[in-house]
Parts: sequence; C-alpha cells; structure tokens
Amino acid sequence: MPHPPPKTGNPQCDLPWSAQFLDSYQGGSGKTLNLTMCNWYLPQGPNVPALYRFLWQLQYLVSQGFYLLLDFSSTRESEVNMQNPAVLAQNWGNFWKILTDIPAYKEQLAGRVFPDLVNEPSRWGCQWQESCHEVNGTNACAPILHSYGLAAAAIWQSDPNVPIFINGLGQDNSTKYDQCGNTYPGMHWGDGFITNRAAIQKYGLSDPSDIFTTAFTQKFGFLRVEKGTAQMSRLVLSPHIYPGTITGDTSKLAATVDAITYRWDQSWGWKMQGLDSTSAGARIPPLPVVIGESGAKDWGDNSVNNTDTTLYTEADKLWLNIVASYLRALSDKTGRQPSWFWWAWNANSGDTKGLVGPNTTWREVQWTKVRVLIRIFGLRPWYCGWWPEFCDTVLW
Repeated sequence: MPHPPPKTGNPQCDLPWSAQFLDSYQGGSGKTLNLTMCNWYLPQGPNVPALYRFLWQLQYLVSQGFYLLLDFSSTRESEVNMQNPAVLAQNWGNFWKILTDIPAYKEQLAGRVFPDLVNEPSRWGCQWQESCHEVNGTNACAPILHSYGLAAAAIWQSDPNVPIFINGLGQDNSTKYDQCGNTYPGMHWGDGFITNRAAIQKYGLSDPSDIFTTAFTQKFGFLRVEKGTAQMSRLVLSPHIYPGTITGDTSKLAATVDAITYRWDQSWGWKMQGLDSTSAGARIPPLPVVIGESGAKDWGDNSVNNTDTTLYTEADKLWLNIVASYLRALSDKTGRQPSWFWWAWNANSGDTKGLVGPNTTWREVQWTKVRVLIRIFGLRPWYCGWWPEFCDTVLW
C-alpha cells in the first residue's frame, strides 16, 4: 500500500493535511461520538475482511514504537476454543502464519508482537491437568496444559523464536465451576501458577508443574533442553493482578501486604528469581514475568467532563504502592526489570476507566494515572526532561 495513499477525488479527503483537529470533531450525542475525520487509507470495502484492517492497525502501532500483546479473549459462555485444544491451536497457527507472511515481519514486527494464548481461562473453569465440565456434564474446558502446548507449537511453526505469554488459572475458580477445582485465598482471574506442594495439597489446587518439566518440554518445546538441563527460552508468565475493588474480594487475605506478597511469591515471584520448584521437587529455572493486566477502580465521573476525573480510594492507593514496591524488589534481586501492562487506555473500561477520557471524546489525558505510573511505577516519558512539574509530583 503506497503511503501517503493516492487521492480519492473526494474534496474533503483531498484537502492538504492540517494538525488542527478541532474542526474534525463533532460533539457527542448521548453515547454516540460522530467523527468526520477521513480514514479512507484503511483497507475497506465489501470484499475486504476485517482482518486486513486489524493487520494494518497492528503495523501502524508497531511503527509508532508500541509493543503489542495479542490476546484471545472471548465472552462466549460455551467456547469451542477452550473445549477443543486442536481448534485453539489451528486458529493461533493460522493467524501467526498470516502475520509472518507480511513482507516486513522479520525486519519490523518480530520481537515486537507477541501472543497471549488465552485471556483468564478460569472463566470457563479451566484446570491445568484436568478437564472441567458443567454440572450437566457438558464439556467446558479441556486440560489447559494440552491447549497451551498445542497452540504454542502451532505458532512456532511460523516463527520458532516468538515468546509465548500465558495466564495463570485453576487456582482462582469462580463459583460457577466450583465442581472443577479450588481457590487459593485472595487469588483471582489471570493468576494461578503456584507449584508449591504444601499449598497445592492444603487447598486442593490444580497443579501447573508439568509445564515446567523436561517431559513436557521435549513434547512442546517451552524450554530449551541442553545436556539434560532445561533452560528457559520462550515461555513468559503473564499474571493479571487487581485489588479487591475490581475483583470484589474484600477479605483480609486479599488486602494485607503480607498475604498479597506471599501469594505473588508462590505464584510467580519465586519463579522469576529461579527459587521455585515443581510439586515433585524439581528446580524451575528463572522465568520471565510480564504483568499482563493491572490497574485499580476509578471512582471518578468520566462520562462527559473534559478534565482529569481520576478518583482512587485510600486502600487502592496503598495497593498500587504494594505492587510497585514488589516489582522494584524483584528487579533488585534479579537484575531484570519486570514489565507490565496497565489496564486500560480506553475510557470505556467500566471499572478502571482509561488513561484518556471522557467517554464522549477520549481526548483528555488522565494525568493522575500518568503521574502514578511515573512516580510509583518508574515510567519516564520523554517530556519529563522538559517539564518535570508533570512528572515529579503525584496528585491523587
């Protein structure tokens, strides 16, 4: 596709480029936002699949410096991708083949775009080694070890070097699937990598240990095995962590510093440090960890106000500091900085709201959140060197 694209003959779209956006917007009416800005340069038309627009947007974001984590996230109650590992593998394999066929993949996209195999699998009651069935006997989720393994292998057919991101599961069951497994106190969606034998036995947890074993390694290739020693190469633990205002868990085991950090230690903190082992006692090599989602409930009214409306509770301010302190400690211990994704950019995220707002325009930066990311989590945008007053103080 040429860039800039050829003119279309449309008087509005063929005007010279202008950086003045105000005239390109029309005010929101109710929940509807009408934009008059032209997007004819996007792939479109009756015979153009939506996938082409998605691939265009993906390449655009990478060109602007972003790293992309592509996530399979379904809201269907009955999900064939979770019921049948072969279907999940086929879909991921087909998509990654399309992605790697882009001419600039090796030079521009490789190492910048990653797969997150399934978003929060526990919503279907998924367990590491067992199937989960509805109370009526209907299959809800196949053993996730098999699903993860087949999907990763399918992706590696197209690019054998791409890291595979996985969510935790099976240790944070929702009440809908109580028959399938049990819960570690305070654990919630997207987390659940505990392999500690005492904890697994005490709480009756689903055990992810096999994903870190040599036998599983040789079958699916998550670890590179050399001279009998498993060396981590392409598996990334990507837990989701939220406070009780998001999860609805108001218990002390979900809110106290010691309980929170000990839960993270067992799930992924020790694994990042290379201090953990499987439930059978085999040492697990140091693992890369990327927090796949995190944020806190924003109580502000971002419906129509073109201003920073962020409002956090005192408890969530404390929780955000706990997260940041824990990640800094991991960095000090390992010499590696844990990465994280903040939820969310978009203003219409119902509980966290966005880094931009309000819902009607998405045009106002929520500077309170940005300052939290700078002062507490260590983010350092380029403008801090020029306007430090926007970086050096957190205004709750």
